[in-house]
Amino acid sequence: MFERQPHNIQTEKAVLWCIMISNDLMYHVDLNGNEFYSSFHRLVWMAMQDLKNDRKVIDMITLSKKIGEEYWNEIMDIAMCVMTTWWFEWYVDDLKDLYYRREILKHAKVLEWSSKSERVDIQSVVQSSYTFFSDLMSKWTEEQTTQQVIDDMIANAGNPANMIGLRGLDELDTVLWWVRWGEITIVAARPWQGKSVLSNNLASNLMTQWVKSMTISLEMPKNQLMQRIFSIRYWIRKKDFDKWSPEIIMDKLAKWWYVEDYTKLPDYIYLSTGKSIDADIYNIIYRSYYRDWVGVFIIDYIGLMSTSTKQQSRAYEIWYISGKLKQISMELWVHIVILSQINRSGANRPKLEDLKDSWSLEQDADYVIGLQNEKDDRWLTNQLDILVLKNRNWIVRDISYKQIWLKVTNEIIK
Repeated sequence: MFERQPHNIQTEKAVLWCIMISNDLMYHVDLNGNEFYSSFHRLVWMAMQDLKNDRKVIDMITLSKKIGEEYWNEIMDIAMCVMTTWWFEWYVDDLKDLYYRREILKHAKVLEWSSKSERVDIQSVVQSSYTFFSDLMSKWTEEQTTQQVIDDMIANAGNPANMIGLRGLDELDTVLWWVRWGEITIVAARPWQGKSVLSNNLASNLMTQWVKSMTISLEMPKNQLMQRIFSIRYWIRKKDFDKWSPEIIMDKLAKWWYVEDYTKLPDYIYLSTGKSIDADIYNIIYRSYYRDWVGVFIIDYIGLMSTSTKQQSRAYEIWYISGKLKQISMELWVHIVILSQINRSGANRPKLEDLKDSWSLEQDADYVIGLQNEKDDRWLTNQLDILVLKNRNWIVRDISYKQIWLKVTNEIIK
């Protein structure tokens, strides 16, 4: 009885090789090493943990140096067992499932021996078994009971840490009733209507409440992004960067009492560009959350994202991406802002049905904000019309803000 322990060596190799392919996966995998049945695979996992803590690259060469070059053939045996990291989460779930089954069988052996021994207190064995299986099931399912949900809800009632304000846009905060963690906001507009402007203002405003944000831009480089945020936060226009010297810019920052704020900017605003494959962006989100505790992610924009596997159509591709982002926001308890274009056909006023490429954006989003920009003079004074099209917390309405350069001010235009 219980001779063969449940395990799958190929699954263990797949998990280890996926991490060698993409080191970022180490930051969002919940394993302690005991899940590996093979003693050599446990040794490799511990070496990976050490390399991660030392902030070193995890690959076949660094692993062989860490655990010994005599294990080179064994490490090579792990390599190339899978060709993609796409199914990494499934491999990890399967690894955990087999580990929990082994734990149950181990405990069953103890119960079998205890039932045959007269010197063992059966009542204490049953009680310990009940505790063991209860703990194991809570780890296996990771589900809260209804009572735990109620207790958490009451304990967190009125806690401002559960909500994120759009400081500097007070009326929008009131209408949305403050956005919350674990939710998704869609900002939709036609080209040249202010999507990136609003997202950059949001990143600047979040820093005011000490919330870390990351802007993942797929259409502009980091220096342009930072120039926009500088323009919004410190009233330094883009053309000033072209004609002012570094000394003049630093003198302006000192004159306007912005130096202390400027030194803290890298700790609260993170930028990433150039990654369009969805799996790469998911890894960026996981890594930034676990390494830097980033709480808000802004994706500019979803129309430039693509999946690593071919889908039936573009609509199904967007459906898959938005569903995955919704899953990540709830899993990590972060807020994700997704910029999206709307169809050019139809009336000038944006509507929910105008969201481009997919119906799923409207379904997955907790808030949908449409934008219109009345351009009398784009570089002097603008009017940015914010249309709340969907709001799960309260009402929908239109708000018009005054925009100066790239800065969306708190002044409402009636």
